[in-house]
Amino acid sequence: MRNTRGRAYFDKKIAEGKTRNEAMRCLKRRIANHIWRMMIADERRLAVIDDGTEIAA
Repeated sequence: MRNTRGRAYFDKKIAEGKTRNEAMRCLKRRIANHIWRMMIADERRLAVIDDGTEIAA
């Protein structure tokens, strides 16, 4: 898919001199980190809703 943020990131890594596999590894890590942050934010949001109080992180 062209003209996506993921493709732009991949192309940037290729331009930095990384191999296709290295660039793909960087992209996968970036996606995994993003998903992890979303999961943590969702967990915190649910904890606040359930208890009515904020949890200490």
